[in-house]
Amino acid sequence: MRRLRDFLWHIRAGRSKSGAERTTIPGIDRRRAIVPAVLLTLVTLAVYAPVTGFEFVDYDDRAYVVENARVQDGLRWATVRWAATARVASHWHPLTMLSHALDWTLFGSWAGGHHATSVVLHALNVLLLFSLLLRTTGQRGRSALVAALFALHPLRVESVAWVAERKDVLSAAFFLATLHAYVGWVRRPSGVRYAVVLLGFAGGLMAKPIVLTLPVVALLLDHWPLARRTSFRARVVEKVPLLLLALGSVVLTLHAAQDGAMAPLAHLSLAGRLANALVSLAWYLETTVWPSGLGVLYLHPAVPGAVPISPAVLVASLALVAGVSLWVFWEARRFPYLVTGWGWYLVLLLPVLGLVQAGIQARADRYTYLALIGPTVMIVWRTGDALARRALAAPAWAALGAALAVVLLGYAHVTGRQLETWRDSESLYRNAIAVEPGNFMMHFNLGTVLAAAHRDAEALDEFERAVAIHPRYAPAERALGSALERVGRLDEALRHHRNAVRLDPRDPANLRLLGDALLAHGDPAGAREQYRDALALDDRDAHTHNNMGNALLALGDAPGARAAYERAVALDPALAGARGNLAARLEAAGEWSAALEHRRAHVRLDPSSADAQWALATALLHQGDDAQALAPLRAALRLDPTRAEARRLLAWVLATRPAATAGDGAEALALAEAGVRDGASADPVALTTLAVAQAAVGRFPDALATVARARARAAASGDEDLLRLLDDMETSFRHGEAYRDAS
Repeated sequence: MRRLRDFLWHIRAGRSKSGAERTTIPGIDRRRAIVPAVLLTLVTLAVYAPVTGFEFVDYDDRAYVVENARVQDGLRWATVRWAATARVASHWHPLTMLSHALDWTLFGSWAGGHHATSVVLHALNVLLLFSLLLRTTGQRGRSALVAALFALHPLRVESVAWVAERKDVLSAAFFLATLHAYVGWVRRPSGVRYAVVLLGFAGGLMAKPIVLTLPVVALLLDHWPLARRTSFRARVVEKVPLLLLALGSVVLTLHAAQDGAMAPLAHLSLAGRLANALVSLAWYLETTVWPSGLGVLYLHPAVPGAVPISPAVLVASLALVAGVSLWVFWEARRFPYLVTGWGWYLVLLLPVLGLVQAGIQARADRYTYLALIGPTVMIVWRTGDALARRALAAPAWAALGAALAVVLLGYAHVTGRQLETWRDSESLYRNAIAVEPGNFMMHFNLGTVLAAAHRDAEALDEFERAVAIHPRYAPAERALGSALERVGRLDEALRHHRNAVRLDPRDPANLRLLGDALLAHGDPAGAREQYRDALALDDRDAHTHNNMGNALLALGDAPGARAAYERAVALDPALAGARGNLAARLEAAGEWSAALEHRRAHVRLDPSSADAQWALATALLHQGDDAQALAPLRAALRLDPTRAEARRLLAWVLATRPAATAGDGAEALALAEAGVRDGASADPVALTTLAVAQAAVGRFPDALATVARARARAAASGDEDLLRLLDDMETSFRHGEAYRDAS
């Protein structure tokens, strides 16, 4: 109990029980901080303003926003409950997901609004950093310069311009705000203020667990700039609640990653991990000074297509990191900010250096969002101290100011150029390939984007490159197979789909796509077996059930096909193809009313499908609803102007429906004449349609002549039903009456 009382006393009083003096923090003139704060905000917003015209990218934005139904429910209590336990992209970050839900509530599918929120958060972080340094050091100019470099550096672009990286800017806001709260607690210790620190830290962890090292950062701030005089043991003890929160976050993070997020390079040796960590530490420092060659994914050296770490690079990296470390150690007493800055850098990067590898990346720009504040402080403060010892003349100060302005403008310019790579998915992936030509993942992703845009030849080229670089990457094999199918190279497609299954037989998508290829190749029995294996692994995949229905139908099992379609629709009511397939089975069984419901749903889900519009129109006509059938008929013809059957049927309905008007007749005649001009003059059905359209506008002599031509064609083909229809039409026309279809 005594230890517990001592611990609580540490938190409340912020000093050792022996009565050591509390820390002192420089006072600041808030009015002098307004101008730099406003300038920092305006410059940040101006540089990042173009992102409001950017799209979502096809790189995690789908999982986080574009295809996340929970997020698209908006900010509701049900969304809060979901976010509390949801794992998205192998992460648990409920506050990040709630921020996306709030954006959807405010902006809907407008990507610019989502981007704007991230920009505002970045501007907030710039202000939080500036004010944190100012209130703890009293140095307005140096604090503003560090904040400006933080705001404008190109390495920040990935965290700000990538909607899925909202977690970076949001967690950073909590991180910096929590440090503010910590400084407030150090200045005036109390239980309430410590509780605010805990809440802020918890918020940061629930936005992104990368901030879990905050307790260690707080210890570094104790050294400088707070210069606390309490014992080191007391400073550690007071942070135990923060450390417990961090430990809990580690447990939750590892649990969330159980789906395999850390598996791809789990086989790496410790030496390989340490080598990559060392090179990354040096690379981040080098890129801070000269930011070039930035991309969204830098492959780990152990991944096919990546550039291996050469001995020269390893030695140079070791020399740089060791040299900075020795410099900090040598100057630590005279310049304590070097210890804080270097420690800040190492501590914040420690979780993402790949010692526990997650994914296939060697490093990432986003990992530096907070970490590079440390080296920036080191450079700015050490340079400031060096200049303070020299009595520089006014021209020298002017030259120094001009040089500083050039640096900031240069960073802003490069940031603007880097922003453009995030304009859309294609720009993003092409830039990553330009940076690293052997990046198989970026070739694969680019191919996926091109395929979605129906640029099949270009997509095929990218998938072939991805497979050539990494022959054991199953998703690229199956994507290549699908691309080959689209260009009609079925034998080659089948080979690549078989390769994908061989490489990863436990992935249901590989089995389903092999089944699709077999079905397209005329082997429904083989397709059925693949679908069965896929469903054994995942019985809740609506696409597989739908395709199983296609295979069963091809094998003559109509009841089995209907059951498969019904299962697909039950699993995913938004699967348009399954709706259409089920409707066709219902129509075959004479269940037209039930079929019509699915036809309407098919059109609602896929309004750009001419086939869906045509099928809905024919279903409505079968139900005798010619008025409602006109809209989908017109839509089918608009979507596919070459569809002769749609043109003829629309002309027939307009000319023969009981409620036909003069305008309907004129439209029908134009359609029917166009059909005959397009090469259907020998088609008795086209001629019959032309005849009723001519009669609808009162041109009965022409209609009788067209009937005679149609009769000759029908007699030649032996079409008795059409001959009887022509007899009825001729009778009407001889009485001066348009033909009306009473059926």
